[in-house]
Amino acid sequence: MTLSSLLQGIAYTSPSEPALIAGCEITHITEDSRAVKPGTLFVALRGVHADGHRFVPAAIEA
Repeated sequence: MTLSSLLQGIAYTSPSEPALIAGCEITHITEDSRAVKPGTLFVALRGVHADGHRFVPAAIEA
């Protein structure tokens, strides 16, 4: 599934070129930054014990 098809019907602002979003293939979705690998969409959620936004840098690095 491409990122653009996943975002279809959702209003969003992207810092990237539209062509990058259109060609970005998503093979996995996770909220666990330790499970991120190429092709993974990381979802940062604010939880009871931890805020997933703290793990965005680790997800980007992975």
